[in-house]
Formats: sequence, C-alpha cells, structure tokens
Amino acid sequence: MEGCIRQIKQNVPYLNPNEPGDREKLARVIAIYFADPSRKYKENLNKYESAISTLEGEIEKQTTISIRKDAWLRLSHIVIAFILMETLVCVLAINFGSGENIFQKIVGSWPFILIPISICTLSGRFYLGEQRLKALGWSTRKLFR
Repeated sequence: MEGCIRQIKQNVPYLNPNEPGDREKLARVIAIYFADPSRKYKENLNKYESAISTLEGEIEKQTTISIRKDAWLRLSHIVIAFILMETLVCVLAINFGSGENIFQKIVGSWPFILIPISICTLSGRFYLGEQRLKALGWSTRKLFR
C-alpha cells in the first residue's frame, strides 16, 4: 500500500488525468499493487482444474491396469477351459475312436477336436468383453472379432 502511494506521488505531478494515456499509466501503476479478486479466483480455479485433470488421468490409468489384469485372468480361464475340453476329446477319441494306434484314433476324430476350438473362440469374445479386448490391445482383438 505504501509502495503504491509512493509510486503515485512520484508520477502524479507528471501525469494529466484528463489524458487517456496518462490515465492508463496511472491505472497500470495501481494495478501492480492491488490485485483484482477475480485474478486470485482464476488462479485458484486453474490450480484446481489442473489437479482434477491429473487425478482423472491417474484414475484412468489405474482403471486400465485393473481392466487389463481382469482380461488376462479371463483369458487364462478360456485357455484352461480349452485345454480341458481338448484333453477330454482326446481321451474319448483314444478310448472310443477307430484306428489301430493312438495317432490314427485322434486324427480320425478331427471333427470333434474342432468343437472346443470353435466353442472357446466364440464364447471367448463374450466372456472377455469389448473393454477387456481393447485393454489387451493385441491379437486377441483380431482373433475374437
């Protein structure tokens, strides 16, 4: 406050309040010492908006990590189910298939071996879901589309 008064005393004798340029110089000197309340509000608003955007970015990152973990878990469920179904088909082919040895029995039952592949491929798309497929971002998106 004292600095503003001192600055005005130094410049007022040389400034004419009737001149627009001089009024602007006087207003500039006063504006240096007295802050507009809206300026402080805008500074706080900008600070809070940047904090909110930072927190939103962190939340989005954590959500993506969580979705990716869940996608890997569900993908492992699909792979385990596929392995179990293929094992069951191979065991049934070995026990009930036609052929002289195990290889011929398994090759002879190839249509039944394709059933678990189609089941896991078709149901995997729905079990994983669109968000999880996007979170994985690799060939599973292309495989299940």
